[in-house]
Amino acid sequence: MVGRKGSLIREWLEQDPSFQKFNVLVQRNKLMPSTALNYAKYVKRFCDFLKADSPEQALEKVKQISPGQRVALVDDFVQYLLDNNMNSSTVLQLVRGGLKKWLLLNEVEVDWDKI
Repeated sequence: MVGRKGSLIREWLEQDPSFQKFNVLVQRNKLMPSTALNYAKYVKRFCDFLKADSPEQALEKVKQISPGQRVALVDDFVQYLLDNNMNSSTVLQLVRGGLKKWLLLNEVEVDWDKI
């Protein structure tokens, strides 16, 4: 299962328009390839949390709610991770960094100061 998720993440990085923006940053030396992969891994968890089949579907779900509801959604996701023993500061920084970068690159506004 882990191997399948890893290959799915790589496939999304290559083919999904919202994830390809990570690749642009890698090509411009603004993001390390390993960081892009880690960011993508946690965005994948966010997609799973939303029960979305693809990053594009997750983006559409997030775009349909108000900015205030987006803050609550991301906060709920972080709490979900904490409840499932993903509570290291490194993991939480990667989650926050990955989601923030992905949503920012896809022009989705979230008030990160409230999270």
